[in-house]
Amino acid sequence: VPALQRVQELSLAKQRSQVHVMLGFPGLRVDDPDAPALHVLTQVLSGQGGRLFLELRDRQSLAYQVQASSLEGLDPGMFMVYIASALEKEQQARDGVRGELVKLLEGGVSEEELVRARSYLVGSHSVSMQRFGTQASLLSLDELYGLGATHHLRYGERIDKVTRDDVMRVARRIIDLERAVYAVVR
Repeated sequence: VPALQRVQELSLAKQRSQVHVMLGFPGLRVDDPDAPALHVLTQVLSGQGGRLFLELRDRQSLAYQVQASSLEGLDPGMFMVYIASALEKEQQARDGVRGELVKLLEGGVSEEELVRARSYLVGSHSVSMQRFGTQASLLSLDELYGLGATHHLRYGERIDKVTRDDVMRVARRIIDLERAVYAVVR
């Protein structure tokens, strides 16, 4: 996959009173050893206790919804941050997302954030494994992707090994604010 050379923007105008902005970056493959650290990074930013929600929704009232997510594939996937905001707050929302990513890259993650993110990921994975459909799906996908049929059974171990340094290494590897894609629906 060729690297992005600059910031790109795609937009779509609709009759909406909200703006939806996604800031995306090239991601990882399913077999990348940094995938667990990317999952932790995503969770540090996401959820009601995550940085994006606390700062952009609770403190600054810029977001109806805000989250980070990643998708890994056989080819490199994507990492993105999504924010839904009032139309008149679009620039503030965009600046807020960018600012939080800069703070992350410059200041790192705290031990508390790391522990919260790892605990959430391990716990939610354990809960999802209670469903036979999920087990069958992961078993087949792990084998199909060449990871080995029991790869999903060691997810918690891989997440628990992620350190703050791992999270920052993957953040610096993935988040390049000079080479990103903005997708905007206004």
